[in-house]
Amino acid sequence: MVRRGIATAVVSVAAVALAPALVAPGAAAVTALVMGGTDQPDPEQLGDYLPHVHTEFLAPFTSCAVGDCDVDGVVYPAQFWPFPQWGGTDALTYDRSVSDGVLSLETALRNAHAADPEERVVLFGSSQSATVVTFVKRRLATHPTDMPTDVQIVMIGNPNRPNGGLLARFAGLTIPVLEFTGSGGTPTEAGIPTTDIAFQYDIAADFPKYPLNLFALLNSVIGIDIHGDYLLGHNGYTEAELLAAMQDPNNQQVYGDTTYITIPTRQLPLVQPLRQLGIDHGATAITEPLVALIEPTLRVLVELGYDRDTEYGRPSGFGLFPRIDPVQLTTDLAGAFDTGIKNARATISTPPEPLEPDAPAEQAEASSAVDRHRNDGADDELDNPHHRTRNDRAKADAKDNDDLLDEDTPAADAEAEATAPTDSGDDDNGHTDEPAQGSPTEASAPTADEHGIG
Repeated sequence: MVRRGIATAVVSVAAVALAPALVAPGAAAVTALVMGGTDQPDPEQLGDYLPHVHTEFLAPFTSCAVGDCDVDGVVYPAQFWPFPQWGGTDALTYDRSVSDGVLSLETALRNAHAADPEERVVLFGSSQSATVVTFVKRRLATHPTDMPTDVQIVMIGNPNRPNGGLLARFAGLTIPVLEFTGSGGTPTEAGIPTTDIAFQYDIAADFPKYPLNLFALLNSVIGIDIHGDYLLGHNGYTEAELLAAMQDPNNQQVYGDTTYITIPTRQLPLVQPLRQLGIDHGATAITEPLVALIEPTLRVLVELGYDRDTEYGRPSGFGLFPRIDPVQLTTDLAGAFDTGIKNARATISTPPEPLEPDAPAEQAEASSAVDRHRNDGADDELDNPHHRTRNDRAKADAKDNDDLLDEDTPAADAEAEATAPTDSGDDDNGHTDEPAQGSPTEASAPTADEHGIG
């Protein structure tokens, strides 16, 4: 009863999705049938969605090469009643939306087979549509004669990942009102080459095995936006870095017919509120060293909510309490604390950029700019509190005391600029977060401009 109650409470937190568009297969050697996420029913209406899916997730891992593959969308409801952002009260429930998606994808497969029985077909599912693809893969495993036999699959943010997917963690459980059912893990013995890609801490694809671990549970909830960041922001990776991380053998596992790729999440979601607090209040000089200090230790505590020793392809439902080796935990915490101290020191010791003295012409221009701002009532340029106070007096007495403005000499302005406090709390301070034992390893890669959907 306790396990079922916990399951129902936790499952109701999650909601993620997929979506596609139905198009007749073309005459290319390979055809890809692509579906989108929840509230994305037609990929062909999503701007650059299809090209990005093709270049970032299909071409690197399937036969759907750029320039030699028809990429078509498959339309389905992609709804989740009653949530406003996913269709509202007029929407289908999650289970019914998935069921309609299965019918749409199976119809597309039959059409492809009828057009060319020898043609290879690649299926792509994201979030809710990954659940659709899971059901279709189960169907294909029975070798239906009216569907293609040469099939490859790619899934991102898969809620049915056997060890980590939300719908696999709570397999067999249903929230009746929502019609949101734990539909179990994606099969791994169907003989269909499959690539399953997930970001670490994605609430749908990398949900904690032990949700009573509040560090792990809160980390997943706070990081819910990770689930929607595979194509938009790449979870902080550039496109080149993301490709390198996906191809890093340290981030890959093979189980049955499936290659599981788990991409490390660089910044622990649990500390993001503290980071944002510093940014919002201009206090990064305080918050960034604190984040650097506590993040490695928090990672160890978060990872206690996972079972990284079990393969991602082996079904692993939720549990209440993990088995903890006290010696190993003590060692991990000590190492994390030491890493945090080093990271915090590196953050604090990062010196501010030295300020060059202004040239005479620059000093005169700066003084003139200050005068203009005073006359306009704008004193934002003056960072020194003393100058702000004097400027306020100048504005109040400007009509009667014109000489007050002359007190601001170029030398005083230069001195104020040279002594103004600077914020040294950037995140790129050379500190290194060591991932907890068993967690994914971040790959190094050449940098490139971040590229997302417009």
